[in-house]
Amino acid sequence: MPRQVAEAAAEAAAKGRPFQFLFKTVSLSGLKTAYSDFAVQPGGQIVNLEDITVALSDVNATAPMTQRESKVREGGQIKAGGTVDPSGPTVESEVQVTELGLTAFQPFVSQVATIDSSPAAFNPGETASRN
Repeated sequence: MPRQVAEAAAEAAAKGRPFQFLFKTVSLSGLKTAYSDFAVQPGGQIVNLEDITVALSDVNATAPMTQRESKVREGGQIKAGGTVDPSGPTVESEVQVTELGLTAFQPFVSQVATIDSSPAAFNPGETASRN
């Protein structure tokens, strides 16, 4: 194996690409974060993301695949996946939102409208893409 690595490094250097890397899989799980906007809600967090999972596959200098998933404590789940091309830079991603509780966003909405969103949830039932 070390001979193969040395040969590959010599070949890459000859082509003007002296450094290359590849990680087959990188993953993180069990992460948490909280979003606060004290200008809108001085008393605390607005949205809490829990059980955040991030998985990257085939990570190299071109276009790694990404998968992200998190649960929203206030209700719902967000999943995203796609590719990142650092040479562009370009991101191609698909985002899926399921049963997202709207109560957490009431402080923002109440500045411009009167809406009772306590039992409401956002569930588009389809995948949204953004390139």
